Amino acid sequence: MYIISVIPVTKIPFPSSQILSYYSSRRAKKYSLVSIPLAKRNILGLVIGSRSLEKQKISIKKAGYQLKHIGPAINPEPVVTPHQLKLAKWLSEYYYFPIGGIFKTLFPEKLFTKPTTNILAPDTRQLSSANNQVVRAKLLPKLVWDKNRWNTYEQAIKKQLRARKQVLFLVPEINQIRDAEKRLARITKKITVLHSSLKKSEYWKNWESIGLQSSGIVIGTRMALFAPFVNLGMVILDEEDNPHYKSWDMHPRYHARDVALTLAEFS
Repeated sequence: MYIISVIPVTKIPFPSSQILSYYSSRRAKKYSLVSIPLAKRNILGLVIGSRSLEKQKISIKKAGYQLKHIGPAINPEPVVTPHQLKLAKWLSEYYYFPIGGIFKTLFPEKLFTKPTTNILAPDTRQLSSANNQVVRAKLLPKLVWDKNRWNTYEQAIKKQLRARKQVLFLVPEINQIRDAEKRLARITKKITVLHSSLKKSEYWKNWESIGLQSSGIVIGTRMALFAPFVNLGMVILDEEDNPHYKSWDMHPRYHARDVALTLAEFS
């Protein structure tokens, strides 16, 4: 028997616990999706760990509560990467917003509605167990402030692509994506776009492709920060001072610049 630690994919107001425990006869794979009973309903839960029940029996008895049995697996394979989970945890703590609500609002709906294909590259699945402890690197962001900034962008991007890395290129507004795509198409044809005006099917297709490729450019608005990158080498925020990088009209409210810095550190 096992105790399964789960993040419910729903908004649980603070100060209530954001991580719940259940028991199961089988070990659940880390970052997989399961059905969990919560109050009078069944919802989705993201597995973040499992441990043997035998070693916890005494502490559970002392706690004075009874664990509920976990429901069936909805997707037995990992649906998020280690860096996505760490980024969601950071957002939850820094902006004081329930982590389940972050998954509910900032990640594709399809990820948490029905079984999907395995969207993570093999290398990512291996890293899931190897990189549990991610050291935050000391980053020195470079501010490019001149008329020839695109030359600087292109040189930096070419270097990352030669190293077979992914590059995230953020623009503040959707109407700027087409221009960025035309410019960057001179460097590579491996370009994926991610923004809210895409059809749900196209958005999901692009989301999946990011998790399956080890190099290329992702162009998007601030929502692209949460994509399942597998080999991210650089993040560029064009027009970093633009107010549209701030999410002020929806929860969680966040600044894309700060999230980008944290994503870079975790990656």
